[in-house]
Amino acid sequence: MNPEFTNILMQAGEWASSLSLQQASLNKEAGRLDIHLLAPFLPSYEQQQTLDELFQNRFSSFETCVHISRPPREQAQRPLQKDKREQAGKPVNKQEDKLILGKRIAQYQLTAMQDLREDSGRVTIEGHPLEIELRALSKSPDRVICILAVTDYSNTVQCKAFLDKKEANVLQKHIEAAVKEGACVRLRGDCEYDKFSHDLVIRMEDVLLLPGVVRQDNSEQKRVELHLHTTMSAMDALTSVTDAVKRAAKWGHSAVAITDHGVAQAFPEAARAGIKNNIKILFGVEAYLKHDAEFIPMDGNFVVFDLETTGLKTEQSHIIEIGAVKLSGGKIIDRFSTFVDAGVPVPQNIFELTGISDDMLQGAPHVREALRCFAEFAKDNVLVAHNAAFDVGFIRVHGGRYGISFDQPYVDTLMLSRNLLFGMQNHKLGTICEYLNITLENHHRAVDDAQATAEAFLKFLERIRALGKDKLPAITKEIERENQEKRTKRYHAVLLAKTQAGLKNLYRLISHSHLDYFHKKPLMPKSLLYLHRD
Repeated sequence: MNPEFTNILMQAGEWASSLSLQQASLNKEAGRLDIHLLAPFLPSYEQQQTLDELFQNRFSSFETCVHISRPPREQAQRPLQKDKREQAGKPVNKQEDKLILGKRIAQYQLTAMQDLREDSGRVTIEGHPLEIELRALSKSPDRVICILAVTDYSNTVQCKAFLDKKEANVLQKHIEAAVKEGACVRLRGDCEYDKFSHDLVIRMEDVLLLPGVVRQDNSEQKRVELHLHTTMSAMDALTSVTDAVKRAAKWGHSAVAITDHGVAQAFPEAARAGIKNNIKILFGVEAYLKHDAEFIPMDGNFVVFDLETTGLKTEQSHIIEIGAVKLSGGKIIDRFSTFVDAGVPVPQNIFELTGISDDMLQGAPHVREALRCFAEFAKDNVLVAHNAAFDVGFIRVHGGRYGISFDQPYVDTLMLSRNLLFGMQNHKLGTICEYLNITLENHHRAVDDAQATAEAFLKFLERIRALGKDKLPAITKEIERENQEKRTKRYHAVLLAKTQAGLKNLYRLISHSHLDYFHKKPLMPKSLLYLHRD
């Protein structure tokens, strides 16, 4: 390379050291200098601009144009290939190869489809046919264009040929049978850019049909596949349920699990395929698990409480009543109840809902004193509330203004109701009490709501114990922080049904994940899974 050009490239930066001069041409009449450089990679816009400025400053008497291109890649061909069946150690009977178009391909060099280029010329490829299409030609009624898609799993290429209708129909028949049987094709033709499809195609001339090489499981001790996706799992797999079960049975497997992402649509087809192929089907799902709770012992002490407020907004509204009961050993051992002087008038709609008037709040303790007393009552106990995020949010925000903290974990009876009671129209406290035969008097008064919530909570504990569990889901500070993130974290978990009851629970989990917890994906709360797993 000219030393002057080398010096300019050095000024451009380290990235330009890989450039090489291909050609420089000067047109004195036009006052133009064209410089053609070769590069292993194309530069960025800023790098190209820097190089243009350097050459223009050096050859300022001419209009300089710098052209950078990649060198043509050599056609990547393999040496003369052994038949794929020979590579697999399988004896080859050449008479099995069936010529379906053109001449027999005897000596050949295989070209990987990922290495095909416009200048590849005459090539021989080998792969699995995917589909074939025949298109009529308006100007030649007796001829058709045959379009064959073939893949070697490094790339997929279209192969085209203009054929007589009779010849094309024979080719189509053989290719469709090959697709169904998993056979391969070896074809030869010219690789070129097709202006109609705007892509590389092969003008096929010779096509040879080869028996497919079927993968075998030769292990003495057969495995059981416990994680398998099918076409029913969105954007996850290309294998049909029937084909997967058939292949597992052919390999001598005793069972195979179906674990599509978040759905159970493949189960009916899998059950039919299992009966037909005499193989056990393990029904399962790969769930999008949401970490919504930690699990605490049920034999601790709990404080069940309820608030009445002047509104729904935590920062702007005020607490006007606190009611609570303390539970130990499944019994109510203490009570707490107080009005709170909020220092503001009670709104009319709140008076109509709760019956609490301004006169009733006269002489009541200030919110600081009320929350301090409640914090002492609830000290070292797990909090329980219905729609607990609302009540806990209020006492944390208003308590935080006076240095009073409520950092203990809490249990939400709304979560328990959704996870344990099914078929209900809603999960409001009044509806739950009616369903569980609990007396609820003076609804929307804190102490009465707390009493009813406590009784519902005890019945929920009985149901959880009946499921064979010794812990219940609770929400901690860490869980709250995780749930407040813009993008909810999801964890993948493979669930398998062991019994008919387990299969029913699996259906229930999948249904709830779609109907109650769907957020971009069908999320499955960890608390719900815990209560319905063996």
